[in-house]
Amino acid sequence: MSTASAAPAGEAHTAIRWDLDLVGGLLDFLGSQPFVLLFLTLALGTRLGRQPLGFIKLGSTAGTLLVGILVNLAVHLG
Repeated sequence: MSTASAAPAGEAHTAIRWDLDLVGGLLDFLGSQPFVLLFLTLALGTRLGRQPLGFIKLGSTAGTLLVGILVNLAVHLG
């Protein structure tokens, strides 16, 4: 019988899998924790929206939308 601890059925694992590389483990963690991914997207989008890009500022709504689209593309393409 194995003594390795596994998450019970219906519960997501919360640790980063170090058997994957750093990026793979981070993506696996974010895939299992959607609220962390949601708030990370909101934080990055707000930060992007406040930065002036040339002579315009996107604003927090447009920045969050842009980051959300980029995260979605990254998930579905790779």
